[in-house]
Amino acid sequence: MRILIADKFPQEAVRRLEDQGFQVELQPTLKGEDLARALAEHRPEVLVVRSTRVETVHLDSSPDL
Repeated sequence: MRILIADKFPQEAVRRLEDQGFQVELQPTLKGEDLARALAEHRPEVLVVRSTRVETVHLDSSPDL
């Protein structure tokens, strides 16, 4: 399973996810068009955000979400 983390996230938690076999892409500074490009490029099955604003236009670039 591909996971894109687009916000601050503890490195230990990333390691634990990877140890479970998940493909984790940590890019905590993604916003706006950069977020849309990352979604299109990585095609994650899970998007993790905390305070990052995600708009419909960002998700439109990644139909799997």
